[in-house]
Amino acid sequence: MTPAEVVSEYLRSFETGDASAVAAWVDEDFENDHTSALGSSCRGRAEYLRRLPGFLSSMPGLGAAAPKLSIVTYELSGLNVLASKAYR
Repeated sequence: MTPAEVVSEYLRSFETGDASAVAAWVDEDFENDHTSALGSSCRGRAEYLRRLPGFLSSMPGLGAAAPKLSIVTYELSGLNVLASKAYR
């Protein structure tokens, strides 16, 4: 897979609503850095997986038409890919 395909599949995994499916795309030493005042950063796949159910449930309809628009930017420095996804 190309880096762009990896990022695309990672972002698409959020639409499943399955925390394990999302976390499967990140390394054990994953760093989830938030720049938003509404989020908090974490380190490691286990901690990310622990937090994902709350995040996924806070954004119902993540892959469909949720009532608000959020734009999230993902930077995967190891892959040199920058991607943004708009959640409605």
